[in-house]
Amino acid sequence: MIDMRETNLVAAESELNTAKRLDPKSSLVYVGLARLSQLHNNPKGADESFKAAVGLAPLRSPTRIIYAGFQANTGATNQARQSMLDLVRQAPDYLPPLHFLMSLSFAEGKFDECTIYISQILAREPGNYEALAMKGEVSLARKDGKQAVADFEYLTARYARPQASYQLAEAYLLDGNTAKALSSLTRCLQMDTNFIPAKLALSDLNMRLGNPAAAIAMLTPLLKLTNQAVTVPASLILAKSYLIQKSPDQAIALYRGLEASFPKDPKVAYDEGQAWRIAYKP
Repeated sequence: MIDMRETNLVAAESELNTAKRLDPKSSLVYVGLARLSQLHNNPKGADESFKAAVGLAPLRSPTRIIYAGFQANTGATNQARQSMLDLVRQAPDYLPPLHFLMSLSFAEGKFDECTIYISQILAREPGNYEALAMKGEVSLARKDGKQAVADFEYLTARYARPQASYQLAEAYLLDGNTAKALSSLTRCLQMDTNFIPAKLALSDLNMRLGNPAAAIAMLTPLLKLTNQAVTVPASLILAKSYLIQKSPDQAIALYRGLEASFPKDPKVAYDEGQAWRIAYKP
């Protein structure tokens, strides 16, 4: 197995070149060379290797999808889209290019176009999880709460997955049904006790509903993590929970920690000031 860790790039390149000499028609070798070029920050070299890989790959090879993803990530979105459309025409029963086009159009905010690809996938495979989930995501993006609820209720009735339950909770919140959102978030965490987005959402809901103790109990362990994408929102919800619980000193300590990480964020400084006012209100 070729080792692509940063400290072994020289060895990986040597092994790939050896593999290329032994089997010059292996598309996987060229995919490996493309990945190596990416690690070397050489997009031109990666593109050339990907093109060679696609030229050697079978029609239904994932190599074509990988190359389209590379193109989309490097600004060649139109070329990526066209190659996938061509692949759909050549292999209409092959779903990966439709999945790619569906995801690409959603990322671009082209929801009508995305819906067309969703319909095409579901016409071929009615129970396709990714297409059913994307249908709900389109409804969420369009701020259509009722349709989003219908989409994700349909999905969760067929698939017991924590992500689906979390998205159903988002739909319930958009539709104004807090009780069902709480239930769906709880169900999500029953399936995956470490589903962080659900912990953040459930804690925020509990805090807003006047149950700061539940929020504090759930979020305090998350502060031990090193990922700021988790610790920052957790700290903000915790600080507000402490204020509701009339523990401003603990809220101030959290805001000070945030201020040290984000000294130029006026919102953090403002919220800390509010905590000080509460702490020393005559």
